[in-house]
Amino acid sequence: MNRHRRFRFLCTLPVLLLFIAGGVAACSATNVSSGPTAAKCQVTVGALGPVVASGGTASVPVTAPQECGWDATTPATWITGLAPSSGQGTAMLEFQVAPNPAPIAREADVLINQERVHVSQDAAPCVYSIAPNDQTIPAAGGAGTINVTTLTGCSWNGVADVGWITITGAASGMGNGTIRFSAAPNGGAQKAGPGMVASFVVAGFVCAVAALCYSELASMVPVAGSAYTYTYAVVGELMHGKQLLQASKVGVATWMGLIFGTALKVAVAFAMLAIFALALLI
Repeated sequence: MNRHRRFRFLCTLPVLLLFIAGGVAACSATNVSSGPTAAKCQVTVGALGPVVASGGTASVPVTAPQECGWDATTPATWITGLAPSSGQGTAMLEFQVAPNPAPIAREADVLINQERVHVSQDAAPCVYSIAPNDQTIPAAGGAGTINVTTLTGCSWNGVADVGWITITGAASGMGNGTIRFSAAPNGGAQKAGPGMVASFVVAGFVCAVAALCYSELASMVPVAGSAYTYTYAVVGELMHGKQLLQASKVGVATWMGLIFGTALKVAVAFAMLAIFALALLI
């Protein structure tokens, strides 16, 4: 009897084990959900126009499904401040572009997952400065230098616009440089042209004013004669005689000086002073 029961228990044991194993497997089964696939999380970015040479803030739209995340990076050191540097869904990405120090345009990329935003910055304008702005060269001539300051890569060319200045050093270059020149001795008259022209203009104006004065006097005193006649009519005989005397002295001194030189000019000047003193006493 006992052997019978033992036999039935051994026969039913594999069935029980199979039933228990099936129940455990059924109870241990769980539902596993996966995130959005790469194809579903496709990120698109907008276009970006050229950035000015002075730099500034640039922005580009990022479009993605709401449940999809993205990261923004760039290898360029002149692009900074990516904000936000990471995000989820659609957003506006902003970043700072530093001023371009070179007269050559530069380019770089901002990476948003696998998408690239191409950043192009204009070249910096070439600005030149020279020092010193003016120089004084002795009349005997001499040499001088002019220092040119500009951006690396900017070319320049030095030209003398007068014949008495000669460029002796580098007449052209790129970036910072120095121009060396020499000035010929100043011979005088050939370099005094503008002053001479101006003196003739002033003298012509004075002559025109004098002519107007003579015309006014002629209308007031309708008598044939020169300036002495008008003086006689206006100020009287005494002043008229002194005017004649002074005019004679000036004329004599001028002609004598031109003929006999400086020593005679001095002697005539003293004689004129004596005559003038005598005229006052008379």
